[in-house]
Parts: sequence; C-alpha cells; structure tokens
Amino acid sequence: MNILSTEETKVSIGETVGFQKPNEIRLADLYNHIQKPAGDWKQRVAELRDLVDNGNSDEYNSKKKELRVFTWSGIFSKRSNDGLIQHTGRLQIDIDWKNKPRIDSEKLRDQLIQDPHIEVAFLSPSGRGVKCGMLIPVCANDIEHKEAYAAAENYFKQQHELIIDPSCKDVSRLCFFSYDPHLKQNKVAKPLDIAKWAQVTTGHTNKLTTTKIGSASHPAVVEERIFDELSPVFVRQLLEYIAGYDDYDTWIKVGHALKHALGDDGLSLWEGWSVKSTKWQEADREKWNSFKPSNTNGAATLIAMAKEGGWQYQSPKKLPSAPAKQYNSAKVTKGNYHLIENSKKELVHVCNLHNVYEYLKISQSRIWNVRVTPYRY
Repeated sequence: MNILSTEETKVSIGETVGFQKPNEIRLADLYNHIQKPAGDWKQRVAELRDLVDNGNSDEYNSKKKELRVFTWSGIFSKRSNDGLIQHTGRLQIDIDWKNKPRIDSEKLRDQLIQDPHIEVAFLSPSGRGVKCGMLIPVCANDIEHKEAYAAAENYFKQQHELIIDPSCKDVSRLCFFSYDPHLKQNKVAKPLDIAKWAQVTTGHTNKLTTTKIGSASHPAVVEERIFDELSPVFVRQLLEYIAGYDDYDTWIKVGHALKHALGDDGLSLWEGWSVKSTKWQEADREKWNSFKPSNTNGAATLIAMAKEGGWQYQSPKKLPSAPAKQYNSAKVTKGNYHLIENSKKELVHVCNLHNVYEYLKISQSRIWNVRVTPYRY
C-alpha cells in the first residue's frame, strides 16, 4: 500500500494521557497546529518548558499529562495495540535530551530533517528533545510495526549514532502535542527499507552495533579511548545520564548491560538506578538472576545510552609531576603518579609506589626509624 500524504492521512487524538474525548485529525492540520497553535497552547507549552529550565521535573511530568495527545502510527477504535483500524505508514521517533541545553535539540531537529526518511521533526514539550515522524511501509498490525521499529532502531544507531525511545515500538504509542515555530518538514521523504535495515544485526537484540571494538565508530570508543571494561565508578556516572527506568524494555536493557559489564557487582548499581521509578518493588531484584547477557556488549550499550542523555567523556586532569631526580646507581625517577579510586569513589592521584620502593632500596633508608604520616585519600 502506498504512503498517503499528510493531507490524506488521519490519526487518532485525545485529551490528556487518558485519551479522553477521542477524535481524528489530518496530519497536515496537526503539524500546522504544532507550528502555529491557536488559543493559549503556546503559553501552556512555554510554562512547561520553564518548569524544566528551573529543575521542577516532577511538576513538569505531572502537568505534561494534561496535554492533548495523538497516535502517530494510526487510527484506533480504542487506545491499545489491538485497536488499530488503519496504519499511517509513520513511526514515532522520540529522542530525549533532557540533560542537554535546548540549542542542542534545535540543532538535532535541523540535522534529522535532512534524513531522507524523516517527514517532520519538532521539539518535544520540554524543549529538551526531538520528536520525528519517520516514513515506514504501512503495517497490518502491531507485529509488523514492531519489525519496522527494530529496523529503524538499527538505522538510527548506524546512521546517526542515536538511540531512539523503545516505547515507540508499540503501534498505539501516544505522542504529546507540542509547540515549535521552527518545525521542519520534508515533503519528499520516502519509507525506510525495512528488509535492508532488519538485516544489519541478526535478530532484534540489545547488541548496539556490528562494528568491532577498536573501530572509531564503535560506541565504546570515546575520544580514541576504548572502554572494554568499565569500573563501577565510571558506570555510576554513566547511569546519571540514562533515563527510561519507567520503561520496561529500557529497564531490562540496562540490567543486561550492567550484568555483562560488571557481573553481579552491577546489581547494586542497577537497583540504585531502578528505584528512581515509582514502579520499583523489592521483588523486582529477582529479575537480575534471569539476565544472561551473552549477546550484549555492556560497555557499548551503557556508553551509547549515556551519550544519548548528554554524557561526554572528560579526560582526567593531569597533575604536574614533581621535579625528576636521578640516582646514578639505578637511575630511578621520582615524581610519577597513578590514578586510583579513594574511599569516596573519586579518582585521585597518588605516587607511584614502585618508584618509592626502588628509591628506598637504592638509598637503603631505614624506614622503621622514619616517622611516616599516613596519606589519607
């Protein structure tokens, strides 16, 4: 079936996340409303963005639920995957950049509209993220829609190095109306080749990419530094930038990645991240034992998800070495440092103990006659 134009395509809409007062609207009219809204809509969205800018995330999440919503992928008899009446040939793409400044989302919007398969791109209600309508073949049901999502997921990872919201795999996924006077459209967008991009990886797994570790394009390579193994401290920093603990698939994905990267040492980190969700229950810890992440690259997954949330690798500052002093008997140079974790899980510089040992051995110092002040770090 051919993809209909925005003037010919309708979607279901409703009031609030409860999908009250269901109705239908043409996509062309919907896009026009987001760009040039009537009434007080612009002010409502502006107030939501002020909440985000001021750090009032709880109030924002609560008030956002009062916005009008639509089902980008079809017309529905009821708001559920099995209520699909007619698929639109569109896949909702959500990219959440809540930890980045709004200007980055604006740049991403302008970048993604250049993609040949993106029909429209606009800022999310928070202003810290982008929503796109991607053209895909018209799907007969939720199963075909999920297959299209899996191909799109691969496509975005390979072509844009972005992770899209896995909740969009559901054909009845809701999208909030937003406001963006600079909404971008591509009138000549074409559907994604599902068969081609479904074959990028074998099956729909959590494996982020087929690129080998060591390649500069691999998610675990950041600024030419390869992270095959991650320390708990580093992982804890990454988790600060990973959202989605309320989404089941994301929750499972992070759990698999942590277990692959850290083994059972990752359980406490997974639990600490999971408890941010109001859905968390103590019994959920048992899910950890079922994780067998043989097909997951934990390091790549966590780094890619954190990068999506705004994380950037920061090279540790190098402390200047003490003036080098040479000893002719063995030419031992003092003044080297190592980076280690202290009791607060912070990276600190300490002297190279091997060099200290060599120096004492050469100088034959009687250390039991020396008062040593412990160095606390």
